[in-house]
Amino acid sequence: MRTPALSLLLTLLAAGAIAAEEAGDSLDFYSPQNLVRFADSLEMEGDYIRAAEELERALALLGAEPEVVPALYRRIAEAYRHGGDLERALKSYERWRGLAASAEDRAASAARIAYTYYLMERYQQSLEVLAAEGCTPATPQAGGEEPALVLCLDLLTLGRWDEAASVAAAGESESARTLRALALRGAEGSRKSAVAAALMSTVVPGLGKFYAGTAGDGLFSLLSIGTLVTLSVLSFHAEGVRSAEGWIAASLAAVLHAGNIWGSAQAARRYNDRLDQTILHDVAAVAAGLF
Repeated sequence: MRTPALSLLLTLLAAGAIAAEEAGDSLDFYSPQNLVRFADSLEMEGDYIRAAEELERALALLGAEPEVVPALYRRIAEAYRHGGDLERALKSYERWRGLAASAEDRAASAARIAYTYYLMERYQQSLEVLAAEGCTPATPQAGGEEPALVLCLDLLTLGRWDEAASVAAAGESESARTLRALALRGAEGSRKSAVAAALMSTVVPGLGKFYAGTAGDGLFSLLSIGTLVTLSVLSFHAEGVRSAEGWIAASLAAVLHAGNIWGSAQAARRYNDRLDQTILHDVAAVAAGLF
C-alpha cells in the first residue's frame, strides 16, 4: 500500500523530471564553463588534483582557442603543484610556456618551471631553465623579479651565498630583502674547519671537539685518552717495556686517539651542517610563499 509520504516523493520526482526535460540543453553540466566553475569549488575545498583534472576536461572540450588555452594550462599546472603532483605540474607549465604570447608570460612560465624544479630538489635543472631566459647570477633581472627570486633560492640551497646575496640585492620586494639577509647570514656565518679541528685534537685530545662546539665529547676524549696514557706510562715505568698492561693501555689510547681525531673533523662538519640547515629552513619558509 502506498503511503502519503511515498506518494509525495514520487510526485516531486516526476515534477523534477518534467522540468529537466523542458529545460533541455539550457543547463549543460559538462560545458567547459561549468567544468571550470566546478574546478573552482574543488580548489576552494583543497581538492587540487581533482580540480586540475576537471580543468583538463574543460580544455579538451574547448579545443584550440589561443586566448583561453594558455591561461588554462597555467591553472592546471598551479592546481597540480598545490596538490603535490609536481611531474604533471611541470608538463602543464611547459605547455603554457610553449604557448606564451608575450615576454612577460614567457618569463612568468619559466620562473614557475624553475620553481617546480626547485621544489623537486633538481637545482641544476632549475638554473638551466632560468639561464635559457637570460637570468643568471651576472644578469639576475633579465626576466624580471620572479625568475630572479627563484635563482636566489637555487643559489642559497647550493650554498653559493655571495652570488645569492648579489642577486637578491637587485630585487625590491620583501621576499628579495629577506633572501638577501639569509644569504648574508650564510656568507658571514662562523663556520668551523674540519682540518683545524683534527689538528687541534692531534695535539691535545678533545681540543678539536671543544672548538667544534661538542664540549662533552671533548672532555670525554681528554679524560679517557689521558687516563690510558698515564696508565701506560706508569706500567712501563714499573715493569719495563714488557709490561702487558702498558701495551694494552697504549694500544687502547692509540685507537681512541685516532677516533678522537676523526670525530673532531666530523664534529666540525656537523656544526657547519646545522648552521646551514637553520638558514635553509628559513629559505624554505620564504619559498613556500612565493607563488
